[in-house]
Amino acid sequence: MEKHETHTDYNLSVAFKLTFARFVNSSIVPVVVNISVTDWFNDGGLVTIFFYIMLSISFVDPFLYAADPFYFIRMFKRYIERRRGAHSIKT
Repeated sequence: MEKHETHTDYNLSVAFKLTFARFVNSSIVPVVVNISVTDWFNDGGLVTIFFYIMLSISFVDPFLYAADPFYFIRMFKRYIERRRGAHSIKT
């Protein structure tokens, strides 16, 4: 079990592991899955798979980060509690 002295060490460890896992999932796994395929450049081949992976990493992930549904749910709950005013149990 890992024991980190500081939160920074912990965060660096998590970031390294996530980066390594993303690298393996987005680059090594597709190559291993398509190792026997000879037509990497045809439709549905390895190049197409890499294109969609890079498209997803470049556009979908940042969009989902910016449009976090849980953030909007929290903001809506805060709005409801503020509207209740003195009757709110949270304020």
